[in-house]
Amino acid sequence: MSVAPQQRMAWPDVAKGLSILGVVLLHITLAVPDGSETFGAHVNELIAPLRMPLFFLVSGFFSIKVFRFNFIQLWTKRLWFLAVPYLCWAPVEMWLKNYEWHEFLGQPMPEKDYYIDSLIESSNMYWFLHSLVLFTLVLWASKVLPAWARWAFLVAVVICAPWLPYPPLVAKVSTYLPCFLLGAYGRPAIERFALDALKPWALITGLLSYVAAKEILDNYEVIADPQIRQVLNTVAMLLHLPGGIIFVVLLAKIPVLGEALKRIGRHTLVIYISHPIALTVIFGYGFRYREGGIGLDVPELMGHTSTWVLLCIPVTIAGAFAMQMLSKVPVIGWTLFPPSPEALHARLRPHSAKARERMRAMRALHPVERRAREQAQREDRQALQ
Repeated sequence: MSVAPQQRMAWPDVAKGLSILGVVLLHITLAVPDGSETFGAHVNELIAPLRMPLFFLVSGFFSIKVFRFNFIQLWTKRLWFLAVPYLCWAPVEMWLKNYEWHEFLGQPMPEKDYYIDSLIESSNMYWFLHSLVLFTLVLWASKVLPAWARWAFLVAVVICAPWLPYPPLVAKVSTYLPCFLLGAYGRPAIERFALDALKPWALITGLLSYVAAKEILDNYEVIADPQIRQVLNTVAMLLHLPGGIIFVVLLAKIPVLGEALKRIGRHTLVIYISHPIALTVIFGYGFRYREGGIGLDVPELMGHTSTWVLLCIPVTIAGAFAMQMLSKVPVIGWTLFPPSPEALHARLRPHSAKARERMRAMRALHPVERRAREQAQREDRQALQ
């Protein structure tokens, strides 16, 4: 029996596209002096509660298949593709940024221990890859739990994570691990909700959850205990997600905008890896410390903050295209999209018995089944981006 490829859902790609655009704009406004006071920064703050929570929700949504893996498969089919770009590119980005500070601000270049500690603690620009490795391990380990216990575990993470004894991970685990686990554990319900997102019951649910989240955020400042405040912040973030799903479903239905966001959402890894490097190398090295300075109070056009916020947008686009082309270069491109350990072994030893067996098995498939399997492999790869 032939298997027809399933149509890819639009809203997860739109969600990832919206998230990465928000992240890029955030980093632009942080890189440009006074950028956080511009109109673009204020608009970007409107989607701040959705930016990374939606990204991790979608990442968890596509990660439920790890329940089928043993530990070796978990490493070769999932963690490998996250760890390689993290370990290859995070040191590069950190070195380039520290060289900027050394060259223009006179700060000393850090020792190698700085890079090692930053990689371990995920205190670098590519922390999300580190978090995805950790979150995927947690999700996989929870497969031994019955369904009801998984939900109890999710609640326990929300309540207990702020008390973790390792501060570098507290904010990321307590804020984003619940979103990731919710995406995985709640996938069937999320799929149904997304299908009905524009129906009255879903719109009412989204509105009520948004009002509840806003009420929490408007009042939690009076609580002195930082751990309790973190718990409430996480609850508010989770309550924003129904409205966020409705929003991206609506965006997906807008012809030109929806298609653009989908395309962007399918290349989030390239965009995320490339944009801070492009901002550092082009803007940081070339223009950030220009004579006359950059600021909101600088009268000349080429010294005004808004000018450089706008100019940095094509800088990040150029960086993404350059990184995409670099990903096509043999060996170097593997640092972004590494071949699977099995495929790498087959390339290094093309005449091994296992390699020949895999090739024969693929050729023996019916063309429709082969296309379905190739489509599933592409979706796995896109889900990791």
